Amino acid sequence: MKKIIVKVLLSAVLFAFLGCVFSFGAGAATGIEDGVISFAVYEAGDANADGIVDIRDTVCMKKHIAGADNSIDAAAADIDGNSLIDGGDLVLLRKIILDS
Repeated sequence: MKKIIVKVLLSAVLFAFLGCVFSFGAGAATGIEDGVISFAVYEAGDANADGIVDIRDTVCMKKHIAGADNSIDAAAADIDGNSLIDGGDLVLLRKIILDS
């Protein structure tokens, strides 16, 4: 029984670590509860959480940076992963849109 618990805990730690390391794109670990790891799935740059990365996300991020009270998917908007939504994320979002 102890071996199974240790394996589950090690797996949970590994998945949480990998989720944090690879949070740049499609999702990041959001929590571990009762041995279950939950993930938030998003596309980098989809600031308005409509499922499409487009010019509307740019407008949403500009409003957020300017201090307007608008809802924003912070995980998707923080493209560079520095825990801030700023001009750097806006530059990366424009590159994503132009490359698509």
